Amino acid sequence: MTIPPVLPMRSTRLQRAAVEEGRSMVQVLQRRPCESPSLSLSAWRLYFFLLSVCLGTAGCFPYHYTVRPGVVGTVLSADTRQPVAGVGILFGRTNVTELAQTAADGSFSIPPRRQWGIWIIPQDVFALRWTVCIRRAGYETNCTEFLFSAAATGKSAEKRLGEISLKPLSP
Repeated sequence: MTIPPVLPMRSTRLQRAAVEEGRSMVQVLQRRPCESPSLSLSAWRLYFFLLSVCLGTAGCFPYHYTVRPGVVGTVLSADTRQPVAGVGILFGRTNVTELAQTAADGSFSIPPRRQWGIWIIPQDVFALRWTVCIRRAGYETNCTEFLFSAAATGKSAEKRLGEISLKPLSP
């Protein structure tokens, strides 16, 4: 029975392989010219794809955008200061579709519309301009403009317009 030689603590992997196989270091190197692992072409493609996805989406994350702000307020008659019921509330000056009507106490509430999207960090730094028009037969149309950010969430996603006065049309 032969006793293998004791290897020092700092021996390399090739020296260990030479001792285990009972060969010289030259014979081991001739048999194993390169010990570095090689990746296949498909592995390199996957690596570069994942790297480009990580770099391309740095600073991006899913976010629940506010695509239309919510609006809350009360409509009063300008001359009597009484609530006006049945007043149409719509976004924009040319939009003909009413999103809501005032209740008997003159109040209205339109919830914000939200959707999921990808948020890019330097995006939407500036607020967008919105126009809300309030109209009813026999009264002048009242349009109010305000700025609103798509990044608003929760209660800040609603614009409180307060009391809005409608002037009756003169006969």
